[in-house]
Order: sequence, then structure tokens, then C-alpha cells
Amino acid sequence: MAKKFILQGNSLRISASVDFHLELVQKPGIRPNSFNFGRQPEQKPDPVKGGGWWHADDQEKFILFYSASTDFGPVTLPDLIAACPESYFSAHWDGYQVYYSDRVKLEEALENKTLIFQIQR
Repeated sequence: MAKKFILQGNSLRISASVDFHLELVQKPGIRPNSFNFGRQPEQKPDPVKGGGWWHADDQEKFILFYSASTDFGPVTLPDLIAACPESYFSAHWDGYQVYYSDRVKLEEALENKTLIFQIQR
């Protein structure tokens, strides 16, 4: 299991318990509708814009998104910046700073990161 994320539409999908980025993809669903016996056609999920890995440092109070998804490639920095305010972050991360790095290795990403968001609930 690994700490992976994807950006699907304008929402980050984050997990510490998946093997593949593909597991984080929102599947098509059926929404209730009173005109067709409680069902309407499947709603197509938003496209995946990329993904990568994440690291949280509870002592320094930050989250780092880095690297790239083997299934979907990397996210773009503008897409990630736009998604942060629209995404749900755990209450545990209230007050944390969010960083991004395009580096593949965590050690390099920690040395070469850019602040992109401050989580405030």
C-alpha cells in the first residue's frame, strides 16, 4: 500500500491505502430521479488530470504532493493549485501548508518544493 493521489476534475482524491492510482478513480454512478422510477442515466465521472504521491509531515505541518502517476502521468501545477480550494482535506490537516514538487524521489522533492496552498477549515 502506498500514499497516492489523483486529480479528477477539480477534486483531489487522496489515499494511503492503494496499490495503483487507478484505484482512486471515481466510477460512473446512477443518480435518483423521480421521472424514471428513481434512476437516471449513468453520470460520467470527470476526467483524471494526473496524479502522484504524497507525504505528510505532522511535526512541520505540511503536505507535499510530488512525482507522477504511472497510470495517468503528472498533474500540472496550475491544475493542482486550482483544485486545492475545491478539495476536501482531513480535519487533522487543518493549518497545514500544501507543497508541490515535480521531482520523482521524495528526498529530492523535499528539497525542491513550492508552496501552493494553506489548509484552513
